[in-house]
Amino acid sequence: AHAYALMQAAVDDEALGLVSRIISEGEQDSDDVHMARLIRASICICQGRIEEGEEELKMLSSLENSKYYS
Repeated sequence: AHAYALMQAAVDDEALGLVSRIISEGEQDSDDVHMARLIRASICICQGRIEEGEEELKMLSSLENSKYYS
């Protein structure tokens, strides 16, 4: 929730730092990490870094697919 609020306030660097920490320190299958990846993709896309945001979404999709098909 904190990262989302920071994103809304346009404090992108701080939000990116927080979501990166959540992703690196969190449990990889947790909802927190999933939301952090979505927020990171959103920030990248909003900053005009479309390809980077799309890559994050593709990775998230492949993680979801592997979770359901394993």
